[in-house]
Amino acid sequence: MADASRLLMLTTAIAEAAVMLAAASGHLPLGGALICHCGIVLMLVVATVRARGSDKAGTMFTLLIVTAVTGPFGAWSVLLLPWLSRRRRDSTNLLDQWYERISNSTATDRLTLRSDHVAIGRAADLGAPSPAAYAELFTSRNIAGQQTALGMIAREFHPDYIPALRLALNSTEPIVRVQAAAVTARVRDKINAYLTDGIAKASASTTTHSTAIALIEDVEVCAKSGLVGESEAERARAAASAATLDIMARLDIKHRAGEALHLDAIASRAYEQHLLATRQFDAFRLRRNHQRLPIGGRMRRRTIIKPPAFVASRHRRSAQV
Repeated sequence: MADASRLLMLTTAIAEAAVMLAAASGHLPLGGALICHCGIVLMLVVATVRARGSDKAGTMFTLLIVTAVTGPFGAWSVLLLPWLSRRRRDSTNLLDQWYERISNSTATDRLTLRSDHVAIGRAADLGAPSPAAYAELFTSRNIAGQQTALGMIAREFHPDYIPALRLALNSTEPIVRVQAAAVTARVRDKINAYLTDGIAKASASTTTHSTAIALIEDVEVCAKSGLVGESEAERARAAASAATLDIMARLDIKHRAGEALHLDAIASRAYEQHLLATRQFDAFRLRRNHQRLPIGGRMRRRTIIKPPAFVASRHRRSAQV
């Protein structure tokens, strides 16, 4: 097919050139030259129709148009077009490297890749100042920053974001309140899922007590946030209380505050919350007193209270008499 199309282009170019030369030399009248030109164009129309649907259809259509308009000049230009397209342009080394990079044909070094990620925002710029805390952001007048923070909260929710979300719900800016309400509706299912997963992970026997109590604290924060229904919050609080009792049972902790509890700060705080939840106020006060002993010491110095002024004057009058 390629050879046939080239032969047709060559034949068209030679025929058009012969017609033009014959007309220019006077051997062929102008009317005869026009009839020959129309015959050549009609032949190209037939060839173009036959080539319809093949990869040479575009070339044949181009040959038909330029030959019909410009005669032999168009035919010869189309004949030279494949030869011109096969010529490779000399490219510089810089262009070659750029083409290889944009085509991902070569591996990009790690430093260049990291620089690109920082430039387009995929990685944090370590030289940039640290971002403001969400609590400070929602108390400022930076509306654009608050909207960006709400978008990040909606994408990656964590119970630590609840105080910031509550600040956004109480914002003085209507647009921030509306977006915060939309974010709350979006993350409500995530909060419910976090409640269920947190209780399940905290109750697992393979979870360490510190991790379990931290999960329970997150569950309690979600339950008290007001962002979930009252029934879900009540079930979460009951499950958190049961999980806390299970942790205390695994640690073999008796409900006596006088015992030396070798726990970390998280477990100690959870134990105090358990004492308050079960209304063991005497044990809670006793435990706090034991905690204050290392600070104030076990010995307490008593001082003599200075007597009032009227008592001192009375003693002086008695001594004078």
